[in-house]
Amino acid sequence: VAIDYNTRLGKSYDDATGKWSGGYVIADPNPYEGALGQYQDYMQQAADQQQAAIQAGVDSAVAGLNAQKGEVGKLTEKNNAAAEKAYMQTVKPNGSLAESLAANGLLSTGATESSQIAAGNSYQNALNSNATTEAEAIAEIERAITQAQLSGDLQAAQALSGILTQ
Repeated sequence: VAIDYNTRLGKSYDDATGKWSGGYVIADPNPYEGALGQYQDYMQQAADQQQAAIQAGVDSAVAGLNAQKGEVGKLTEKNNAAAEKAYMQTVKPNGSLAESLAANGLLSTGATESSQIAAGNSYQNALNSNATTEAEAIAEIERAITQAQLSGDLQAAQALSGILTQ
């Protein structure tokens, strides 16, 4: 069968080398090999682009969440300032001059020691509450960042799995 096939193609057999030569050139025995390589390259590019898009989404979410940390800090500073203002108004309701006059017995508006202690305790409690609220908010943001990263990893794995399945 091989002899008949090669003869039809115009090839001649060399007894010395044991090989056929001449005749028509046969096209690549696997004409789809190049197309397969191109398809694989295309699929790799698609996978890379998809992974990059997922990572960009995760990075954007993380950046937004990190920006919220700064806002939490600003809000805590604002709340601390409000607590300090309330404390100062309680301790010195009419300013330092009224406090001095009351201490010298010239006015009756001075704060007593027990009310000063109570005001100090309220102020410290407010600061502690603000610090706790800030720490909880930062921890919640950190959890959200971790969740976004894990979700992105899961999306990336699922996308890659889908491409590999194809």
